[in-house]
Amino acid sequence: MTPRFLFSLAVLLTAPAAHAAPALRVPYPNLDAGIRKVTARGGEGTAKIAPELRLLANQFRAAKPAAPDTFVYSKAQLLSRFGIDGSEAEPQVNVALTVAADTGDAALSALGARIYEHSASNTVCARVSVSKIPDLAMESSVYAIRLARSAEYPPVPPSSLRPRIRPFTTSRGGEADAVAFDHQGLTGKGVIVGVVDSGIDWRHADFRRADGSTRILALWDMTDNSWKTSKGKIGSKPPVVGDKEIIGTLYTRAQIDAALGKSGDVKSVDHEGHGTACAGTAAGSGADFPGVAPDADLIVVKAGENGANPFYFLGTQFIADQAKALGEPCVISQSFGSNDTAHDGDSLEEQAMNEIAAPGKAGICICVAAGNDGLSSSHASGRFGALQDGQADIESRPIQLFVDQPTLLDAYFKAGDEWGLAVAGLDKYLIDKAGKPVFFYVARTGKGIKGVTSATPSAPKSFAAFFKTVELDTVSNGQEDHLSIPLEPGSYLIYGFGASAKVTDGAFHLYLPFPGNASFGDGADKHAMVAAPGTASNVITVGSYNIRKSWRNAASKTTSYNLPVGDISDYSSPGFRRDGVVKPEIAAPGAYAISPLAQGSKMSLGADGKPDTASLTPDKQHLAWSGTSAACPYTAGVIALMLQKNPTLDEAQIRKILTGAAQHDDFTGAVPNNLWGYGKLAPAAALTATPAAPDSASSGKMGQPQ
Repeated sequence: MTPRFLFSLAVLLTAPAAHAAPALRVPYPNLDAGIRKVTARGGEGTAKIAPELRLLANQFRAAKPAAPDTFVYSKAQLLSRFGIDGSEAEPQVNVALTVAADTGDAALSALGARIYEHSASNTVCARVSVSKIPDLAMESSVYAIRLARSAEYPPVPPSSLRPRIRPFTTSRGGEADAVAFDHQGLTGKGVIVGVVDSGIDWRHADFRRADGSTRILALWDMTDNSWKTSKGKIGSKPPVVGDKEIIGTLYTRAQIDAALGKSGDVKSVDHEGHGTACAGTAAGSGADFPGVAPDADLIVVKAGENGANPFYFLGTQFIADQAKALGEPCVISQSFGSNDTAHDGDSLEEQAMNEIAAPGKAGICICVAAGNDGLSSSHASGRFGALQDGQADIESRPIQLFVDQPTLLDAYFKAGDEWGLAVAGLDKYLIDKAGKPVFFYVARTGKGIKGVTSATPSAPKSFAAFFKTVELDTVSNGQEDHLSIPLEPGSYLIYGFGASAKVTDGAFHLYLPFPGNASFGDGADKHAMVAAPGTASNVITVGSYNIRKSWRNAASKTTSYNLPVGDISDYSSPGFRRDGVVKPEIAAPGAYAISPLAQGSKMSLGADGKPDTASLTPDKQHLAWSGTSAACPYTAGVIALMLQKNPTLDEAQIRKILTGAAQHDDFTGAVPNNLWGYGKLAPAAALTATPAAPDSASSGKMGQPQ
């Protein structure tokens, strides 16, 4: 006998339970009556295209206005996910093409692809017109088309506390100076600190030597077209020149020195201020607020204005290549990330990180910020059992979802399971004419998905049109199914369920790719929220803890917060990775850091657009700020000291030293855990645990891995 079960839909009210509406019960769906759709990637034609790109291509190829019940990316969503402002008639997007081994660039260029890189792994990084994406999919030598995702420079986390401004005192209230540890005579000399971020204020005194010359060996600004527009008179040829496509301008140390001496011109500006603060935290040389490795050399890549270019990993590779050419070890700090991923470490960008810092590569390490989403409700999860006699948990517990603006819901299931997802509207969407909830069921059995509703909905008006925008994809090297569902504003309950007896795992995860548009309620899960590329296997991912709660401000008064010094920062994104890999590995000082200020940058201004006196220091050359963005370069600075002591270390050895030396206390509790990783970064202990370089490698020069 085919078992049948009931979904229980309890309408959630703020009134006491005694006044709650009775539960609505809906029988197990008859999937045979549903609409079938086969969209698993890896087939022919448009099945090669990632689902978000399929939606995008359909949006720009369809007649205007869009048909009812068809999902359309908003202007903000286009900018966030694709870097498209929405006003272009023929927008372009960055993609990664998986191609046959013998595919030449000319064939792809003939289809309109502007090629940036063609790797040995047969991945082509290119920029294409949205309208050309389906044409590329028809090319037999193209196996898959994925989106190259941009990343966000996270804004300084908003505090739920208002700062207290009071007369300045010298009392520190038990706080520690983050850089006041035993450096053991190490300063980072002979080591390169690379920063891929929003740029750098190259004029700032904290990045100059005693004689006034710059400590920046190279500055590649991906957003600055001065070299091209000046016909080579400003800056130098950028390191990546694709098919008629030039990415930015490269400035050498000599050119920066010339600009400092008023005899040259450097057009690069850090409008955000984020990159300047990160560079200074790792390697600033100011007397009052020094960085961790004040004598390190700097190589900086400005990867974008409001966020990092989707091909920011080319900047990471550039820094690694420059360090290798100079024979110096290198640590690269990347304080940005994207939550618009599978959180599994398998994105294009993370694969690139893994290759750059692969085990055995001496003198190269990458640090990544975990993200500032600890207070967000953008992740939920659950588990269901198989559809079989005696199984009491065929459906999961219900998960609340509140949608403010049209958005997408991403769901991930094990590919070995035959799974289902049920979404019930509570008020505005997926309801019938009487306003009662309608269940939308989508299930995978076999290679495709089927969709059906429990009753005829009044919204959406056309279920067929709505279901057409539901997309199925495979991720994690084919180990997981990715389902994308468009939803209109309203309140919902969501269940996972077993679609057949073929359920071996039953776990599923839900994410909101546009967290500002929606949030989970009951069922929200504060796990597996580290942003990419922080889930890459071969990077060191850093969370944030509170180290400073007061400082002397620009008005010569004290700004203070009632922070629990020593505790994890409430915004620090929790791990682990979804497959259980420990992320973040470590937590470092992130609230509050005092770092160099990029003059005129956004970080120097308050909400009113005026200088933020409470955050600026008396010299108005530095500012107090917080975030895993600050914790990441701090860790990079410590690694620079380790590499000065032993430049032959690879990323795996550095990770082992940092995690083995990590501090545990009442705040961290038992480790590893999803907030602290293996504990608090302990700089002095890590330096002590770093073995001396072998005889073949002098301090600051790379030898062979031990």
